[in-house]
Amino acid sequence: MASPLDFGGKMMGIDEILALLNDNLPPEAQQRGIEAAKHVKTTLPFVMPGEAYCGKKVWENCAKIVAMRTDEQIRPYLNQLLEWIQDPTCPGALRIFERLLQYRDVELLRMMLRWSILRAEATGEFGVYVLYDLLARLPLEP
Repeated sequence: MASPLDFGGKMMGIDEILALLNDNLPPEAQQRGIEAAKHVKTTLPFVMPGEAYCGKKVWENCAKIVAMRTDEQIRPYLNQLLEWIQDPTCPGALRIFERLLQYRDVELLRMMLRWSILRAEATGEFGVYVLYDLLARLPLEP
C-alpha cells in the first residue's frame, strides 16, 4: 500500500491534501486526505481554509483533522476556532464545538470566550449565543 503522503510518485503538499478533503469526492479520497493531514505538523492550513481550497466544501474534513490535534497544537488558533463555531450551520462547527469542550486549559478558554463574547455583542454577531452555550458547558473552575 502506498504511503498516505504519496501522490503520484511524489510527496503530497498542503494543496493536494486540501483538494482531497473536498466533500464532493468519494469517501475513500477524503479519508486519504485525512490520513495524509495527520503527518502535517502545523494545524493552520486546516482552520477554515479559504475559497482557494474549495471553501466550505473542505471544512467538515478539516474539522475532523483539527479535532484530532492536541491542545497545544490548537492553542494558537483558539480565536479562529471560536469564530468558526459562531455559525452552527457551517460545516465542521459542531465538531469544533465538541473539541473545545475537551480543551483542558479551561481558564485560558474561558478568557478567550469572554473576549469573543464581548466582541460578538459589540458587533451584533448572530452567533454570540453559541459562545455563551460553550461557556456554560465548560467544567467549573477548580
